[in-house]
Amino acid sequence: MVDSNNINLNLLKFFIATAESESIVKAGEKLGFSHSTVSSNISTLEKQFGVKLFTRKPLKLTDIGEEIYKTIKRGFMDIDFAMLIASAKNSIEYGNISIGCPSHIVEFYLMDIISKASKDYPNLKISLDTSYECENLIEALKNNKIDFAIIDRIPIQYERDLEIKEIKKSDYIFISDKPIIIDDVNKLKNYKYILSGEHRGNTIKLLNILKEYGINIDVRLTCRTNRTKSKCNKVRNRNCLCT
Repeated sequence: MVDSNNINLNLLKFFIATAESESIVKAGEKLGFSHSTVSSNISTLEKQFGVKLFTRKPLKLTDIGEEIYKTIKRGFMDIDFAMLIASAKNSIEYGNISIGCPSHIVEFYLMDIISKASKDYPNLKISLDTSYECENLIEALKNNKIDFAIIDRIPIQYERDLEIKEIKKSDYIFISDKPIIIDDVNKLKNYKYILSGEHRGNTIKLLNILKEYGINIDVRLTCRTNRTKSKCNKVRNRNCLCT
C-alpha cells in the first residue's frame, strides 16, 4: 500500500509533464531539467507506487499509469482552481480579468454578460482576446496570457491538457439578411449559403446531417470568420443563410 505522506509532490509534476509530453526529453525541456533527472524521478515515483507508470520504447502510459495520471491531474486542477477562486474573491471589484473567446461567441452570448458585469463591478477591468482559432486561445491560456477561454470546440491534441466544463449547448446558428421561417427541413434547399471553412468541424457535421435528410444545400462561398460572412452577405446583397 502506498503511503501518501511519503510521496514527494515534485515527483508528481515530473510524472504529469512526462505523460503530457510523451517524451522524457521534452518533459525535461518543459521543466528545465535534464532528461536523466526526469527519468530518475519517474523511476523513484514508480518504486514508491509499486507499479510501472510507463512502458519504454515507445514511451507510453500503462493502464494503471493512465488512471493515476487522470487522478493526479484532477487533484492539481482542483488546487489551482481553489487558488484562482481565492484570488478572485479578494480582487474582483478592482481587479483585471482576461477572457479568450471567438468573436461569434462574444457577439451572440458574451456581450450581455460583460455589460452586466461592468455595471455590477464598475472598477473591474475586462479584456477580450477574440482570436478565431481555438488553438490560438488554448496556447494563450497555457502561456498565462488569458485567465480562461470560452470555446466551441476542443482540438483533440489539447483534451488532456485542459479542465473542461460545458457552460452552454447549442446546435447551429443561422443568420439571414431578412426574417425567415423554416417549418420544413426541405425548405433549406431554397437558400444560398455562406459557410465557415469547408474543412471546419461544424461545417462538416452540418453537411453530413443534411445529407441524412437527403438535402444538398447551395454553398456559394466559404469564409474563415463570421465577420467576413456578415460583410459578404451585405456586399453580395442576396438572400443568404449563414452558419
